[in-house]
Amino acid sequence: MYYYIGPNNQQQGPVPAEQLLSRGVTGETMVWKAGMAQWQKAKDVPELKQYFGASPFTVGNPYDNQSTQFNQPPPNYNGGYGNYGPQYAGQFGGAQPMGPKPDSYLVWAILTTLFCCLPFGIVSIVYASKVDSAWRIGQQAEAEDNSNKAKNWALASALTSLAVWVIYIIIIVATGASLGAFS
Repeated sequence: MYYYIGPNNQQQGPVPAEQLLSRGVTGETMVWKAGMAQWQKAKDVPELKQYFGASPFTVGNPYDNQSTQFNQPPPNYNGGYGNYGPQYAGQFGGAQPMGPKPDSYLVWAILTTLFCCLPFGIVSIVYASKVDSAWRIGQQAEAEDNSNKAKNWALASALTSLAVWVIYIIIIVATGASLGAFS
């Protein structure tokens, strides 16, 4: 992976060698990678000769004043992790975040949907299904928020169902008692 000096003398990269040309790097552009003692012109780096070999059509580099300005490795080089330090390595490619994974309450959401109150249970399932994906991409706070919402909606579904059943039983008992008076 190479770093290179782009427009306005801005350090760019890291990028693989085969992508340097597509990024506008020429043989005169200053490049550096881990293991190199200092910045060099791309055409002078042995493993880049295949990309920047001598050609009669070579055009001068618009960044001519680079040759003496950059003689140290990039200031933000930190072992190949781009602009992020090793403490974030892998977090942006699917690795799990540091905190514990919150409970999704998916089982409770499904059970309350099937046996209790369908509308509230569905909302609970939606929030429960968002917990794992938020946690996997490092959004711990969002995962915990979705977990709490899934739990609250499952609880609301169960309590609503309980209230409906209590009211139903009261109506049945009251209606049964009044029917007994007429017989």
